[in-house]
Amino acid sequence: MPQAADSRPPRPDFADPPVIEVALSVGFNPLTGYTNAHAGLFWQRVKGTFAAAEEHPPFGIPPVMESTAPPPQDLEIGGPPSIRTWLVASDRGELLQLQRDIFAHNWRKTRPTQPYPRYETVRHRFQEHFRAFIDFAQEEKLGTVEPQRCDITYVNHIPLGAHMPTAGDLQELVLSWCSPNTAFLPRPDRALLSLRFVIRDDSDRFAGQLTVDAKPAYRRSDRTGIVVLSMTARGKPIGTGIDGALTFFDLGREWIVRGFTDLTTSKMHQLWGRNR
Repeated sequence: MPQAADSRPPRPDFADPPVIEVALSVGFNPLTGYTNAHAGLFWQRVKGTFAAAEEHPPFGIPPVMESTAPPPQDLEIGGPPSIRTWLVASDRGELLQLQRDIFAHNWRKTRPTQPYPRYETVRHRFQEHFRAFIDFAQEEKLGTVEPQRCDITYVNHIPLGAHMPTAGDLQELVLSWCSPNTAFLPRPDRALLSLRFVIRDDSDRFAGQLTVDAKPAYRRSDRTGIVVLSMTARGKPIGTGIDGALTFFDLGREWIVRGFTDLTTSKMHQLWGRNR
């Protein structure tokens, strides 16, 4: 059984973590009257923060499933097609994503020297904008926005170099990875990792899932080789309304931070300036 929150050691902390994006999102029953025009109306309310609007293909949040069975396919029966609108800050570092059944807030690192504003700031910004969206939906008589599922995602970019020469040297980053010792095969030039853990609360009840993925890529800005380490906690709100979503985000963040520390090597911890 997991330790109670007050008996756990202090949450690990890093002075210079490799995180480049944090996203908080909630899914809810579709607002059937919601259209692209409503996205534009909501944009007028937040235009002081979000200078541009973009259209993107719709996306969905997979269902939360405790079993290991494959998730069922989502079926759309009737109603207008989903529309996803991005509202983007002038420096492109803050982003809202609006869809008739999803609301998301992203923080993104846009400059190499830009510090991570920390979870508490991202959480506050989500709360502020999501509350405004709930009020907007009520005023426009679009329906009730009641969170049904929640995601919190951390995306980390780890550049290749002296600490991790190639994308096949995943053992330099992830403790659970062991490079194969073979008589014929050379060392792999790339490696991918995918893990899933069941999240349980302090009473050992199912609360969601934590997925971890590591894969090689190239950084768009300078084509530097990197490993992208993504961690997503997905579950149902712990309570109702915004507070229920925020409570799950807090639990998910706890699992992501502690899980990130468990899975990554002490050598990398030194590089990222681990404080505790």
